[in-house]
Amino acid sequence: MAVNSSSNPPLDFYVNGSAGNVTGNWSASDDRVKYNEEIISGVSSLAMINQLEPQYYEKIAQIPNGVSGNWIPTDTEWPSVKDNYKWINESGLIAQDVRAIPGLSFAVSGEEVDAEGTQTPLFLNYSDIYTYHIAATKELSSQLDDEKAKVADLLARVTALENP
Repeated sequence: MAVNSSSNPPLDFYVNGSAGNVTGNWSASDDRVKYNEEIISGVSSLAMINQLEPQYYEKIAQIPNGVSGNWIPTDTEWPSVKDNYKWINESGLIAQDVRAIPGLSFAVSGEEVDAEGTQTPLFLNYSDIYTYHIAATKELSSQLDDEKAKVADLLARVTALENP
């Protein structure tokens, strides 16, 4: 039952809540359905992005049928039970870590346990993270431009001093 693949094999689709958005299109980004827009600050987004810890890991890719209660193995148990699960190799972020970052916790949805007491996985909206990454990249680009201007100014001064 174990699947160990670095490629992305077809996976079952799990939904925690609704599976669409207001426009019915996964990539819709229409301003007409967005309100109270605010520009994301590059400085604050850079601070948030610096708190993220990208990781490589093995992940359960399919929830087994009929699970209840505490069915998710611990890190310690995983090596001895992973052959009982469909799993994949993946890189990404850990939802619990993202939830702990002020300003990014909204990117995590779900609860660790449902109303019946069964463990459920948390979900991470990577699009929310990418948006902050774009703002952080823009901030780094701005900082780099400032440093380039300083270097150009210093080089011009050195040249003027060397060639009076």
